[in-house]
Amino acid sequence: MPSALQDDSSPRQVACAVLEYIGGAGNVVSMSHCFVRLRFAVSHEEQVDEGLLSAVPGVAMALWQRGEIHVVPREHLMEIYSEIQVIVGR
Repeated sequence: MPSALQDDSSPRQVACAVLEYIGGAGNVVSMSHCFVRLRFAVSHEEQVDEGLLSAVPGVAMALWQRGEIHVVPREHLMEIYSEIQVIVGR
């Protein structure tokens, strides 16, 4: 089992797993969110593992839309987004 897939859906753990499976913080060009989704523009789409993103405890689904990878957390969207901002330094 990959390192980030653990049975812990704390906002910090979900944020770390999401970043790992979108290719790391260095692959993030920009990020935003809406009411239910985290949205990431990435430098290298081939580094994104949509299947592993969807398998993360705490993630309901992941999908590509309009050139961005969208991640739908099961809960704590804003906490996860804040954790990701801290990790990537934005």
